[in-house]
Amino acid sequence: MSRPSFCSASLLMLALFTTASSEAAEKAETDPVPRFEQMTPERLGELVQRLDPDAQAGANQWRFNIDERELLLIFDAEADRVRILTPIASADALPPGLMMRMLQANFDAVLDVRYAIANGIVWSTFLHPLGPLTEQQLASAVSQVFIAADTFGTTFISGSMQYGGGDSKGYHEDLERKLLEQISPSI
Repeated sequence: MSRPSFCSASLLMLALFTTASSEAAEKAETDPVPRFEQMTPERLGELVQRLDPDAQAGANQWRFNIDERELLLIFDAEADRVRILTPIASADALPPGLMMRMLQANFDAVLDVRYAIANGIVWSTFLHPLGPLTEQQLASAVSQVFIAADTFGTTFISGSMQYGGGDSKGYHEDLERKLLEQISPSI
């Protein structure tokens, strides 16, 4: 099975979010106190498979691709944590000064994700409590992990919120919107 194109993925994500929003609005009309639906490992799996129908499940993890970049989602229901990450480069191959720039970006440019080094690899990673994670936060997290990896060594940003102008903002906004539409087309 081939992966959906970014355009079809965007339409799918928009449709999923629209449905979820309509259902939420109907429930809000009948339920005076809005209820928070806890994210579960099962729900995470459903959402990841919307992003990539070829996603591979493992023990407490999912491997999936966004535009040919492999991402890993690891969860621990008992610890109430989820982590999304993707490898970027060998830490040994970093040119002088790049480690400092990476740490500066962690402070002011990469929003909810962080650059990290583990096992000799530079990673783009996102950490969050599992239970309160929303579909919108998941789409944003996947987008930010992808963009932070994609911009490593250049602009060191993780999304459409950034200082300055340029063409990247529109691309990043489109990516996040498309991922959100895939995960939850009713929003």
